[in-house]
Amino acid sequence: MQTTRREALRAMTMFAGTLFALPHLSGCSGDPSGDNLDDEEQGESEEELRRKKDGSTAAAKCTDNARDKTISFNHGHELRVSKEDVAAGAAQTYSIGGQADHSHSVTLTAAHFTKIRANKSVKITSTDAFGHSHVVTVSCG
Repeated sequence: MQTTRREALRAMTMFAGTLFALPHLSGCSGDPSGDNLDDEEQGESEEELRRKKDGSTAAAKCTDNARDKTISFNHGHELRVSKEDVAAGAAQTYSIGGQADHSHSVTLTAAHFTKIRANKSVKITSTDAFGHSHVVTVSCG
């Protein structure tokens, strides 16, 4: 079977993308503290996990703007959520264009805002653009 030029270019692009992604994947794999998070803890902020571990019951409230804590495989995208949106808690869709030459959208639900107001992080997946999407971790401040 003969490979077409298009198939060869697609294979090279996939290979190059894999090479680009490997350092990012290996740098983010696992939990350096050795503490594996259960399903309930996955979205909790580091501060909240620390308070839980120390037995502290003081729960800070989000009074600042929310922002992207991390965007997977980021290449210039940004997310900013106003403190007014956090306080209102109504579902909203945001563009995460930033400095990138294209944009994605993410939607924060009322349940997401409830977690953000409680200083927990939430993870959401962006829309697809140019054959890729991003996992965005959003937290207060």
